[in-house]
Amino acid sequence: RYDPSGTRLCSGSLDTNVVVWDVVSQSGLVRLMGHKGPINDCLFLKSANVLITASKDTYIKLWCLNSQHCFETLTNGRDEVWGITTCNDETRLVAGSNNPELRVWSLNTRSELGKRKGEDKPVQCELLGPLVKKSKERVSGLSVVGNVLFCQNNDTTVDLFKIRTEEEKVKQWYQRRVRGRRLRCTEKRQQKRGIIKNP
Repeated sequence: RYDPSGTRLCSGSLDTNVVVWDVVSQSGLVRLMGHKGPINDCLFLKSANVLITASKDTYIKLWCLNSQHCFETLTNGRDEVWGITTCNDETRLVAGSNNPELRVWSLNTRSELGKRKGEDKPVQCELLGPLVKKSKERVSGLSVVGNVLFCQNNDTTVDLFKIRTEEEKVKQWYQRRVRGRRLRCTEKRQQKRGIIKNP
């Protein structure tokens, strides 16, 4: 994949190495070694000089291109990682493997968070949880267009997930709370009328 400026290209292969290329001079800039399996996917972050790589060794690595070292390793359990992508605002990292779940991490590029924890990391990561796909086949590609996450599977199907904003999350929480109150009030009225018996 290319970086946001289009001047650098990252590539990975069966030799487990990741190479960052200068497109203008057509020469290699950095060779990153650390994975133990073939590289399946890689991407640059816009908000930091960071490269994220995914491999069949079940690991996702975050590399600082300034110092050329791996500062964070994320595990996908026992499953090979076949695709990665980020949301448009780069606050979420999504990884797909050969099982029906996509794993989601939060990404925080604010250096203040790392300073408070005494860590010198350009990006902070935290596992949020899984997204369950309909397809049982492995992921062959992930991409985000607008507020929709597209997950292409090896069986030629595509799973779509809507990415909600914070306002939409609050609105949905409020609607659930109101529905819960209405349901409880209805049950109380039915109990008074004898329609529903108390256990």
